[in-house]
Amino acid sequence: MLKTITIILIFLMNSLGSSVIYAGQPDQYLLSQSYFEDKSNAMSITQIEQQAFIPYQKTLTGGYKNGTYWIKLKIAASTQPLILKIRPVFTEEIELFDSAAPQGKPLIGNKYAWQDSDIDAVSYNFSLTPMQTERNVYLRIKSVRSYLINAEVMSLAEFQKKDRQELLIYAGYSAFTFLIALWLLVSWLLHRELVLGAFTVQQIFAFLHTLFHGGIVKIIFDDSFEPASLNSFFSTLVVFYPFFAILANRLLLQEYGLKKSYRLTFDFLLILSASVIALNFTSDIPLTFSLNTILVFIIITFFLVASLLGVDLNQSKFQSNALPIHTLRIFYIFNLALWTLAIFPLLGLLPAGELALHSLHIYNMVSGLVFFFLLQYRSRTLLKLESNRAIILKAEADHERQQREEQSMLMTMLSHEIKTPLSVLKLVVDEKVSGSELEGHANRAVNNIDFIIERCLQLGRIDAKATLTHTRAQALHAFLNALINEHKAENRVVLKCDQGLIANTDADILRVITSNLLENAIKYSPAGSTIQIAVEPHLYTNQTGVLIQLSNEIGSMGAPDPAQVFKKYYRNASATKISGSGLGLYIVYELVNILGGSITYHTQPTHQPQHVIFKLWIPS
Repeated sequence: MLKTITIILIFLMNSLGSSVIYAGQPDQYLLSQSYFEDKSNAMSITQIEQQAFIPYQKTLTGGYKNGTYWIKLKIAASTQPLILKIRPVFTEEIELFDSAAPQGKPLIGNKYAWQDSDIDAVSYNFSLTPMQTERNVYLRIKSVRSYLINAEVMSLAEFQKKDRQELLIYAGYSAFTFLIALWLLVSWLLHRELVLGAFTVQQIFAFLHTLFHGGIVKIIFDDSFEPASLNSFFSTLVVFYPFFAILANRLLLQEYGLKKSYRLTFDFLLILSASVIALNFTSDIPLTFSLNTILVFIIITFFLVASLLGVDLNQSKFQSNALPIHTLRIFYIFNLALWTLAIFPLLGLLPAGELALHSLHIYNMVSGLVFFFLLQYRSRTLLKLESNRAIILKAEADHERQQREEQSMLMTMLSHEIKTPLSVLKLVVDEKVSGSELEGHANRAVNNIDFIIERCLQLGRIDAKATLTHTRAQALHAFLNALINEHKAENRVVLKCDQGLIANTDADILRVITSNLLENAIKYSPAGSTIQIAVEPHLYTNQTGVLIQLSNEIGSMGAPDPAQVFKKYYRNASATKISGSGLGLYIVYELVNILGGSITYHTQPTHQPQHVIFKLWIPS
């Protein structure tokens, strides 16, 4: 691909070089050129002929003006018809006044049909009647764009030769920028990266700009669209181009840790660009294009300043490693130099030769090519970095999984080793301290140790994602009654559940969930208070299931924080006096997710006494 682009670039440069050399030869039929600016826009040809004209060489660079420019051309005597060739093709209105053709010629320009020129060609033209003596002809030129005017006079054969050469060059410009836009589009489709997508849009605008600026659009679509519509679309294209350039470069520089003040400046430039776009739709005056051209020069300069002073590499993103900042700075310097050569003749600040007529095409082509390679290099480097990062992340994930497995094995081993002596200890306690004051304390201590071990085992299985589900039909009334009996809470729990209600779920997991919830209610509610469990069928997210509500009074420890209640190791600050691990409700939450259910918690502060309610929904 690089070889192909290089060959195309060399070919275009050689063609352009031949054109410049050819244009640089003395024009034997055009003896002198001069101009006059009619600021009133109302002077007639008779009045103009009395004015003092200012001589100029080669190309007129009048900049953006509200007036009308008149150009006086002194034509040499000739025995053959001559062709007056006028470039560039973005000039909107051109009228010829020639004493040898008193009947006049049709108006030509960007606002008029391509065929209105005397000869179908890339450039605008008039055929001049031969005369045996020298004569002056006048061109009245009116345009809202820059008054960059190049006029040449030549024989028909010379004109046809140059036109074929220019058509090839302009077609080459358009094809080249199209290839760059196409390659960027393919790259974006492959990677779907925001920065690449923004620059793809910018390059598509560059291609369309080249297509219009070289006159190729008028040649192809002149019969299909009104000239005024094409001219209006071209104007819109020109003012939209900077907006996407600002957006694309802002996204790129953000990866390097763009400072806040520079981000705000980018936003301000986007607002200015949007204002110019709005001005284009509300008023067709040279001010719009003058402001747009100045804005482009400002933003190109600002890109360089932002890359030098506006980035904080300590805050840069991962993607910035793909394209070194110093490479981007070199590109912005190169970009500014290219644009200066292209824009100053348009503003009337530099004299213009043949190169000025091609400067915008050269800018779109060369800057697009250079940045295309930068973006391709960035994409390849990003892919390599992503691959390396994926390898590192996989290694870290494998290491973490191995650690979890080792921790799980350690916890299983410790639990087994602790449970055996714990059982022996319980037997000794039952035998030695039975009937004494220490019996209750000893049994509670043993039960607490056993409880914490069981929680740790459950947590290990959850973290290792080793919890398997085995769904089967479960009669909920009998299931919950058995659970209440296990906790010896028959005198405290009021169960409301239809005896025929069935849930298709994993009974072991549901037992852990409901046991934890009931245990919490018993532990943290006032002693002797009533705990209510209500069960009913319930439709949730269009799925059938069962809703289990468990409510209890708020005890002296207070209610847990709703935002923290299901987090690992969370315990109410007042609950530290009671033995616990802070894992119960976390395990509940994770197991509910494994079942595909939902659990919520809230309080009823208006209810007296105040209650906490857990609502557990499981699919069935």
